[in-house]
Amino acid sequence: RTLPNEDTSVTDISSWKMAVGSCKQYAHGFFNNLGDIADRDDLDMMIWLGDYIYEFPNDPLVDGSDINRIPFPNEFLYTLSQYRGRYLSHHLDEDVKRAHQRLPWIMVWDDHEVVNDYWKDGAPDRWQNDSILDFEQRKLNGYQAFFEWTPVRNSDYDPNSGLYKSFKIGQLFDLIMVDARSQRTEPKDSVLEAVGVPVEEHYAFGEIQGVWFMNELKESKQRQAKWRIIGSDVVFGQSPPEQVFAAQDVEGRVFFGEDQLEGYDAERQIIIDSIVKNNINNVISFSGGPHTGIAQKIFSTGNPIRNDVNSFPVFTEFTMDGMSAPKLFEDERFVPFQNEYADKWGWVSPYFRLERDGYCIVDINNERVKVEYWINENTRSSQTESKLDETFCIYPDVVEFNECEENEEIGFLERLLGKLWGDETDVE
Repeated sequence: RTLPNEDTSVTDISSWKMAVGSCKQYAHGFFNNLGDIADRDDLDMMIWLGDYIYEFPNDPLVDGSDINRIPFPNEFLYTLSQYRGRYLSHHLDEDVKRAHQRLPWIMVWDDHEVVNDYWKDGAPDRWQNDSILDFEQRKLNGYQAFFEWTPVRNSDYDPNSGLYKSFKIGQLFDLIMVDARSQRTEPKDSVLEAVGVPVEEHYAFGEIQGVWFMNELKESKQRQAKWRIIGSDVVFGQSPPEQVFAAQDVEGRVFFGEDQLEGYDAERQIIIDSIVKNNINNVISFSGGPHTGIAQKIFSTGNPIRNDVNSFPVFTEFTMDGMSAPKLFEDERFVPFQNEYADKWGWVSPYFRLERDGYCIVDINNERVKVEYWINENTRSSQTESKLDETFCIYPDVVEFNECEENEEIGFLERLLGKLWGDETDVE
């Protein structure tokens, strides 16, 4: 399959439909979500947002013994042979094979293609043992296996700026794929500690990629593409206040944390400011990483401030469930507080769903972007199927999650006036 010419009019592309996913760990469960995607006949491509493999052996926390899903090789990955073996085992999976046979894939990596939580020149001591192999060689081994086993060209990677690329789908939308993993500096110990650290010292994208990213958004607006779709391996959004996830006798918890872009706040703010300054509209981000389905608004101030005219939504973000990946400790850390989340953070994020594997189906046309969250109740069984959980529509020039209208020809002005007159509390 080939992409339409970048000058193809939106009237000549009735719609573009794609699956979006991330994070598949062999021992966690089966990849039947990918099989369900492969069974569809209405998709144009697959977008993958990182963690195509996991570098862990079988483990009591993520144990595939009872479903005969033992990672191969069953050890931590360090050597090129080990990484190649893990990719081989994934590509022998029938669901993975069918998904690659049926669809073209556009991909970016995250951390587990090398080692958990790594940064450009190191990784946590818990996961990196230099007595086995030094980090730099381990990273190069992981990268080489990635390029050998995925439909990504190694020429797309620049050691000094990362794995990033943009695609022009006619005049309908630009897809901007970014890499906030391979170039990042070491995360701080907490989000609070990262506040105020200059971007020259603490960054996720780095100067070269960051400038490219902002220029791509500006050029997309200048060439009058209808939509700007970001594919990211980390989350742009802000965690809700810690007290949302706090019992009376338990300290509150940060949901995303210093590993996501709220932990690189200065750089994130530069990107947000550029979008605002250049009046770049119709931006929608899809982000891998948290293994949780979340629809949220990204605010001008980074950290949303309620009832402040200087803090307003700039674009929408959809974070991905894991395609088949663990949700460790969610049942005790977050599940009990879902009502608190809705009550205290629903004005930022109307959708927050835990403990399910899944993916998104995204349908883009000139009138709206429709995003469907599909979930699977039990990927420990190879016989279960995904089902539609929730649908949102994003309409032009309105940073809001909407129900999808039956008549999608309704104009922008009528929708906006309906919000202003019908439910003013929802308008930020």
